Amino acid sequence: MINKYFIFVLLFFGCNSQTSNKISYDDPQLWDEPINDYLSVGQETYPNDFDTRIGALRVYENKLWIGYGDTRVNMGSTIPIEFRRYDDPKSRQVVATPVLAINQGAKQRTSTDTGEERIIPFNHFNGQLWQAGYDSNNEDELWTQTLPGPERLIQGNIFLLKTDQNEIKWEKRRNIPGGEHVHDLAYFSGSIYAVGSGAAHRREWEESSIYRYLWRSNDMGKTFSVFHRSRYSMGDGDTRYRALLSVGNKLYVFGYINPSNDNIPMEGRHLIVSNNEMSDLEGPMKNVVVWKTWPLTDKLGLAIGNVGDKVSRTFQIDKNGPIELTNWSDKRILYISPGESKGLWLVLAGNGLENENFKVYRFSEKSINDLSLVLDLGLNSFSSISLWGQDLYLGSSDGKLFIANRIK
Repeated sequence: MINKYFIFVLLFFGCNSQTSNKISYDDPQLWDEPINDYLSVGQETYPNDFDTRIGALRVYENKLWIGYGDTRVNMGSTIPIEFRRYDDPKSRQVVATPVLAINQGAKQRTSTDTGEERIIPFNHFNGQLWQAGYDSNNEDELWTQTLPGPERLIQGNIFLLKTDQNEIKWEKRRNIPGGEHVHDLAYFSGSIYAVGSGAAHRREWEESSIYRYLWRSNDMGKTFSVFHRSRYSMGDGDTRYRALLSVGNKLYVFGYINPSNDNIPMEGRHLIVSNNEMSDLEGPMKNVVVWKTWPLTDKLGLAIGNVGDKVSRTFQIDKNGPIELTNWSDKRILYISPGESKGLWLVLAGNGLENENFKVYRFSEKSINDLSLVLDLGLNSFSSISLWGQDLYLGSSDGKLFIANRIK
């Protein structure tokens, strides 16, 4: 009976995987325009010179969350950046979610004001949805500098989604010491880690002492302390830890240095944390600038080396360490999202050419290097994807949301 049972399970999941790989979708059609107010203000203030993308899509508890904003021109200082969501695939009503932020930054302009310049890809761990505070707006930074103390402080934000009296709200925690920018969060070995850049206080920052930071919280994000920081010491320029990836008993910490001299390229600066000790990441990823990571399982993830509009270098990371994926080498990886069944994932990619062609691919965790084409998007520029219900939703580079209906 045991052997028959395992044969049945194998056949069932094998057929399920094959069936999922045959699922296809219609061409995308415009579904909604959820950030038109933001686009209008941006166009008036920074004509043709601000980020218009739907940069993140995430389904959590059957609600579709979107991310948008611009840190380069500080759009959140011009108009409140909000946590916006859709509650039902049958309704195109976008909802701005309240933010609990008393004594966590400057007075909110509205109850949904995050105090951030941009909403970045969401983090999901321990059954909860989190957000790293990518870049505090000007008023939040000024508020922190007025706190009593010998120095004008720098602090960064994190956000946790909560249900308060049956109402969905985000709780803002301005608790990242030195966090001028907070780029990513990860859960590892019983603690929450955060990465970004900054300095201990404004005086240190103004003396051009820029540090890349790794923070740790041992109380599930209520407080953070500095676990490690490293100074950029090449004159003008920038350094940050940019992304995290927890794989098995290792936490990968990906960062970079960015010299101001145009003839000197950016270079990766990466760490591995294991058993509470740090070591430098060696091997083929050592100098690759990693822009984003995608955890697939507790023991498997992807790291995308991708800066600008050229093709990416994509690495699979498992218990054996990083392995570069050769079949991904001609693609500019933009976004990765869970697929139609467990173990399958969808990839949004361009080809990095001048007249860029965009496509959606599918891969299995068992054979990540094998990509199958799902949808050819042509020259239509998209920036994020997510399955919601049976259909595929695509965020566009010009701030719109499209739907590609599943073909029955």
